[in-house]
Amino acid sequence: MPNRTNNCNIVHPMKTFLFAYNPENWYWDNIETAISNIRDTGVHLEKWSIRSYKQVSVGDRAFLMRLGRNTANKGIIGAGYIGTDPFLSEHWNGSGELVHSVIIEFDTLSEKPFITLDELRTLPSHNWTPQSSGQAIPDNVASGLEELWFKKTLGNADKIFGDNSLREGAVKTAISRKYERNPRARRLCIEANGCSCKICCFDFKETYGELGENYIHVHHIVPLSDVGEEHRIVPERDLIPICPNCHAMIHRKSPSLGINELKELLSRRS
Repeated sequence: MPNRTNNCNIVHPMKTFLFAYNPENWYWDNIETAISNIRDTGVHLEKWSIRSYKQVSVGDRAFLMRLGRNTANKGIIGAGYIGTDPFLSEHWNGSGELVHSVIIEFDTLSEKPFITLDELRTLPSHNWTPQSSGQAIPDNVASGLEELWFKKTLGNADKIFGDNSLREGAVKTAISRKYERNPRARRLCIEANGCSCKICCFDFKETYGELGENYIHVHHIVPLSDVGEEHRIVPERDLIPICPNCHAMIHRKSPSLGINELKELLSRRS
């Protein structure tokens, strides 16, 4: 196996941020379009101000909290990932003030809460009704939030196929994006297969120490586009841990390379 130094990716433990949306202060007039975009393509990009801009990195987790005087409407209405580094942008209130913002790649969004404020209060103590948007959520709180989010969104599939499986294919892009990046699916894959690359054996922790612990990509062994129909997926079997370099090489060709094809290519060059 050839020696490899991964110097193209800055790795960091994923952090989680809570963004705030109060329709009484700012009316999101295209939220229906945003929901439709996610339904059709799996993602919607939206600029949002962020208070903890010094802590954020591309790829960090984002949850959107709906606020307002009506308690029944308070709760988490969306989730996704940070898509850009922070940048200065005009405040949403039209004052001309410059505030730090990021682009959020929403992959789930609704006008009504998936998780209500009362349900959030069953988690470790945290301020779920912040005055400013984009505050960091402590890791112990974020972990519980992710578990609850899974049960409220993707977790319904468990009733059909069992705890470790999920139907995919009917809405390929949306479900694929949410499932590959969902922390529960990632954990199940890694628990079964380990955290080193199954193609080149690269291990981030061995190279970077604590910084690289538990960092790895997960990859669909059989691409959803090749399945062509709604189907059952089990993360321990159908997802595989691979490093970002191997992941990129797999997808450089269309159709994408198979795991064994890339292994053979590396073997010939060793």
